[in-house]
Amino acid sequence: MHSLPEPTLSFTIPSLHDGKFLACRIYLPKRVAQIQSTKKGAILAHPYAPLGGSFDDPVVSIVGSEILNHDRILMTFNFRGAGDSEGRTSWTAKPECSDYASVAGFFIQYLSRLDFEPKISKKPSFNGSFGPVDVIMAGYSYGSMIATRCPALPSILAPFGSYLPGTFPAEVSLRAAHLASETNEEYRQARSTTIPNSRQSIDHTLLVGGDEGSPRKSKEHRRSIDMRKSLDVMSRQMHLHKHSLRSKHKDKPKSTAIPEVSQDFDFQIKLSYLLISPLLPPISTFTALSFPFHNDHDIHTKKLTTSPTLAIFGSKDVFTASKKLKLWGEGLQNVNRTFEWTEVDGAGHFWRESGTEEVLIDRIGKWIASLDMTKSTALF
Repeated sequence: MHSLPEPTLSFTIPSLHDGKFLACRIYLPKRVAQIQSTKKGAILAHPYAPLGGSFDDPVVSIVGSEILNHDRILMTFNFRGAGDSEGRTSWTAKPECSDYASVAGFFIQYLSRLDFEPKISKKPSFNGSFGPVDVIMAGYSYGSMIATRCPALPSILAPFGSYLPGTFPAEVSLRAAHLASETNEEYRQARSTTIPNSRQSIDHTLLVGGDEGSPRKSKEHRRSIDMRKSLDVMSRQMHLHKHSLRSKHKDKPKSTAIPEVSQDFDFQIKLSYLLISPLLPPISTFTALSFPFHNDHDIHTKKLTTSPTLAIFGSKDVFTASKKLKLWGEGLQNVNRTFEWTEVDGAGHFWRESGTEEVLIDRIGKWIASLDMTKSTALF
């Protein structure tokens, strides 16, 4: 069975919806040196939390492992109410859509600041960015439904284009910049302390990701503690800065405004969508009785015909009839051939049937490979 290694980074970010902290993980592929100027990654969302869904879900692990095999950086997270994330699962799924958008905003900023070139002098600033990014917005089951309903790219990035210090967008952006800087520094240190003149050796000696083992686990534990301390310091500094600004604001005329932080997303961003066992409204189970998705479902699926998309599902899915899924897939494919769909014969919603896991992984792997070979079209 395919499975994910231990995460390279474990951390939290606040949801832009209400500041609830979301547990997040980032996995770097073993062959980090193969990552090109375009930083490629994927966000993978889990199934419905009240039914046990979390980023530890077996299908998330299986698919996530295949994503790493294609040298893409992977980010998983727990929606509110799942695992160690704060809050509760909502009845409308609107907060969860904001959770996903918050993660996407973080991940795009994180990827854009990664720099695996050997030039030590080239370090990203908190307001700077390097080169384009290519992100797969993926989800399994309920996670696929939220990925589909996630706002369009300009709406995702808008809160991070201009924000006040101490706000949720500020904390997300600061954390993305800090963790990217940590990743860059770890990579450079690993590279310089192994075989300085060899790029090939990095594939097997990078300490921020890769093979499991007690030495790496010990180092990850120390890094986790150090990172939490560092982020706590940053959080306190933000709080003090915010308090200082408020104090100064009280002493000055009311017309004096707190200066906003601005950043330009002047790099190319390409989005693709991967929907595993997608759910279509209306869903005849108690998991979605209160989700008003049928009202605007068509509006949200339009993005699937303007970006490369793969929907993959089983012929024995118990949540949405395969006949309905096929009609849906055919309709979107007729609008644009960049939308692809695959029905796996004999597979259920949970992909436990004999041989179905291999078919799932093979199809997803071929689709990702086709994305990597296709000349990207920037969406932003």
